[in-house]
Amino acid sequence: DISEFCKTETLSETLTSYQQKIREKKRNPTALYELALKAIARFGILNPGGIIVCEHHKKVQVFPQNPLIIRSVHHYGDSCLTCFTR
Repeated sequence: DISEFCKTETLSETLTSYQQKIREKKRNPTALYELALKAIARFGILNPGGIIVCEHHKKVQVFPQNPLIIRSVHHYGDSCLTCFTR
């Protein structure tokens, strides 16, 4: 089932085009994180107690997807590491 992937045109864009749309505020910067986290949660590929680390810009907030929860957030200059666990 690829219905989640059909919700975004990101997969058919070039990286340059995607980055340009984010700069122009025409694109949700968290879309790729959400797709990845939803897939991990949905298919159960993370063992209980396992950790996922997402690196992102400090101005971008990455939200957990059930059953994943935020374990910690670490700030390093303009970057953040958000750690999720199950």
